[in-house]
Amino acid sequence: MHDPLFALALKCRRLFLRNHVVLMHIGAHAFEKVAAQRVVFNVELYVPLARTTPQQDQLSEVLDYDMVRDVIARHV
Repeated sequence: MHDPLFALALKCRRLFLRNHVVLMHIGAHAFEKVAAQRVVFNVELYVPLARTTPQQDQLSEVLDYDMVRDVIARHV
């Protein structure tokens, strides 16, 4: 049996954003939308090793984790 996550793990760096809390006005009912609710995001990101392995020990070669938070903020 071929496990696609195992194949990814061999070629990728696995990054996590854990317990990222965003306050959102969500719900199906009006009373749910009155106050912001706490929504917790857990993101697992696979990034190719070839794109995340520094070649010259420069900060510009490091993956910017804020990008994940920015994507979440734009979509909520």
